[in-house]
Amino acid sequence: MSASGRIEPLPRDVAEKVAAGEVIQRPADVVKELVENAIDAIVARRINEPEASSARTGNVIVDISGGGLESIRVVDDGGGIAPDQLAIALARHATSKLRTLDDLADVVTLGFRGEALPSIAAVAAIALVSRVPGGDAGAFVEAEDGAVLGSGARGSPIGTQVTVRRLFATVPARLAFQRSPGGEAAAIARLIGTYALAYPEIRFRLTSDRRIAIATDGSGDRRATLAAIHGADVALALLPFEALDPAGVRVSGVMSAPELTRGTRSEMYLYVNRRPIQNRALGHAIIEAYRGFTPDGRFPMVVVDIEVDPREIDVNVHPSKMEVRFRRDRLVYGAVQRAVRGTLVTTAPPPSISAPLRAPPAWLAAMAPGALTATPYEPRLPFPAALAGPSPLAASAPASPVGIAEPVAPTTTGTRLPVMRILGQAHGTYIVCEGPDGIYFVDQHAAHERVLYEQVLARRGGDADRQALLEPLVIDLPAERVPIVLERRSELLDLGFDIEPFGDCAAIIRSVPAAVASRPRLREAIVSAIEAVADPTAAGDPFDRAAASVACHAAVRAGDTLSFDLMRDLIGQLEGADLSAFCPHGRPTVVRLPASQLERDFGRR
Repeated sequence: MSASGRIEPLPRDVAEKVAAGEVIQRPADVVKELVENAIDAIVARRINEPEASSARTGNVIVDISGGGLESIRVVDDGGGIAPDQLAIALARHATSKLRTLDDLADVVTLGFRGEALPSIAAVAAIALVSRVPGGDAGAFVEAEDGAVLGSGARGSPIGTQVTVRRLFATVPARLAFQRSPGGEAAAIARLIGTYALAYPEIRFRLTSDRRIAIATDGSGDRRATLAAIHGADVALALLPFEALDPAGVRVSGVMSAPELTRGTRSEMYLYVNRRPIQNRALGHAIIEAYRGFTPDGRFPMVVVDIEVDPREIDVNVHPSKMEVRFRRDRLVYGAVQRAVRGTLVTTAPPPSISAPLRAPPAWLAAMAPGALTATPYEPRLPFPAALAGPSPLAASAPASPVGIAEPVAPTTTGTRLPVMRILGQAHGTYIVCEGPDGIYFVDQHAAHERVLYEQVLARRGGDADRQALLEPLVIDLPAERVPIVLERRSELLDLGFDIEPFGDCAAIIRSVPAAVASRPRLREAIVSAIEAVADPTAAGDPFDRAAASVACHAAVRAGDTLSFDLMRDLIGQLEGADLSAFCPHGRPTVVRLPASQLERDFGRR
């Protein structure tokens, strides 16, 4: 149609299908909306029937076929819908959760827009059967293509059952873009797992093509829910954390140890007041908290609960209700990052050989995978006293030479090395040490990199240890990077690089950090540091990235033969590092072969 065509209102059925596309784009969206309604109904019934809430769990049953494109059925035992309101529930913007515009400032339910059921009815056949507590019988209503087909009385248990069939059958353009049934079923399984972790006190069951995919016990124990979704080994390997910002933001949950990582961010679960959300900034906060503990391209598994005053967030950002805005987003970002980072700093141990998952912490040592105890999860408001945050990094001091048989002095920091005795060097790459609980293999490059990195950080803002070049070097740069290099010249000066522009696409280097001045690949080290500072797409602090680059190029290499004196000095300095178990790029500096493993291998136990 040309731009000068007549403007006319869309037909009702077309308008409803267009509007439905904002809410329902795939089967998982249908399940999400129906599960949210089910959870809200269960929570409301518990509030309305407090005398019975302790005796009942609450159940959400989801049954799908063909990845949800053929049929979806969601059943709950919540408060139900009154017979005279069933048809109204299918009307657009009809809801029991809002009455005035002011109510949007204090939303505590998962659903509130009144768009889910009419949007589903616009693109599929839908049937609702419901019964309220105390009702003699249930009632039903059926609709398709936005029109009610029939209603009346029908026997049913207390709660609501919603059945959706032939999803997108009348919208072929949308149907053509759906994934395979297996792909859609996987998306629904992840969705159910997300809500099950938010509400471990509710029993969830997902059946896909008559096969049980997820079944939680509703005990209220989040670890039991994690075990049902990800396996008992993973559930036991996660570390608990909790912190409170004085401004009133509580952050708690569980998180993986550095050696338990994933290739995607799909197992980073974020909740605000028990509402699952997607937030790139908070995801970035978690990844930054793990910086230096995990390799680039690997992501942790975390379940993060954020509790704030409902008036501090805006949940009416997108029809999916998965995005929220924080009134004080920097406060929340910092609270999440500090809570996760503080736990890593105090608990992360060196990885163990033949131990892909971290051993359970002491308070879980006696807990067998099949004996997860039930500890009900309850959001806590108002908040208790704040927990202490992580300590800042401090510079490590070089250790004095000691005798070959003398151990490195012990420290009490959880991430530092224990007392060790150097045994020798293996393959020109690994320093072999004996510790109180096994044999330690130290990657000499990664260890030296960690030591140098912390020394560079400690000198930031002071006098950098730099060395002037006898002949200044000219480094070619992409034209778009030159302004960024000039803008961040102070970071480069703090590292020891004296750099000036030289034409439109080059820079001249007059001094470099003393640690890299004698390295054979000096030009490569300079270029790497400049790229780390000037890359506009990289995450994190530019100085931190550049410091890691300088440390990497200045460190001893794999294959370098080290004398006992050099090995002692390196181990001594590593022992004094705050995060000695990992290099700044996330690779382990130390791997432990437990003494118990040796005893088993030699048949001594």
